Amino acid sequence: MLNDANDNSELMRRLRAWKIAKKNSEEKAWEAKLAQCEVDLDESETKIMILKLLQTEKMLKEVRRQVKKFSRPSKYAVARQSSRVKSVRSRPPSEAGSQL
Repeated sequence: MLNDANDNSELMRRLRAWKIAKKNSEEKAWEAKLAQCEVDLDESETKIMILKLLQTEKMLKEVRRQVKKFSRPSKYAVARQSSRVKSVRSRPPSEAGSQL
């Protein structure tokens, strides 16, 4: 109850409004600063960026390949288990009991 009264007080409402206004003004100032900035890269910096992007792309492909490899169930593991079950069932009862 006391906390609700504090949250709704005039002072708290003004503080929240001030914080929101401050955040908005900082965002506008940042956007204005970004609008005035110019990117000036020479040829070597551009080449380095392209090489890094290519390397990142190659690494992402490898990660995707590994994720696919580990996420899909192995067909062969299921087939092996079913073949074991069939082999036990296909034996005559006398052989199956002698192995235990």
